[in-house]
Amino acid sequence: MNRLDIGTTIDGFTLTQRMPSGGMASLWRATHDAHPGPIVLKIPMLEPGQDASIIIGYEVEELILKRLSGRHVPRLLATGDLAATPYLAMEFVAGEGLARIAERGALPADEVARIGAQIAVALADIHRQGAVHLDLKPQNIILAPHGAVLLDFGLARHVELPDLLGEESDVPMGTAAYISPEQVLGERSDMASDIFALGCILYQLAT
Repeated sequence: MNRLDIGTTIDGFTLTQRMPSGGMASLWRATHDAHPGPIVLKIPMLEPGQDASIIIGYEVEELILKRLSGRHVPRLLATGDLAATPYLAMEFVAGEGLARIAERGALPADEVARIGAQIAVALADIHRQGAVHLDLKPQNIILAPHGAVLLDFGLARHVELPDLLGEESDVPMGTAAYISPEQVLGERSDMASDIFALGCILYQLAT
């Protein structure tokens, strides 16, 4: 993959600003003539010798986002060729990240309840569509004006798709502070795992 920088163009998407990113993908604000409105490009960090789970996670997120719709997930606009420059182009979701809110310390009970209800509605929506998130945590939640939006479906599972991650490894996948006992035991299809993670988040916000 060529070096990415502001002004780089990928399939008509022009990178305009680098956003805070994790260790598995870089996030960029971008523009495209055919897609009005703010855009985010998520570009996996695929380096020689890197863990194959990064590639699989990218493929999983692409396949699942193509099957999800509605106000509680970012709208997928386009995807890049894995053999060239893989990327997920999504609408930019305006709002406040729950991780930033959690950094403020314990919240009043009514505020915890309000936030929890928004996240529960979002979870019910993706569960209704056949998806289990399996990595629910404050870093993957945006509180938008229209409700909670869930991000990062790289560890998710969809009932209509093969479990590529589960087939690749029997090591528990998730984030330690929020992972459910079922996930630790290798169960990746139980929607209750997301409810467990929500409980952990509410405890964190309350304390």
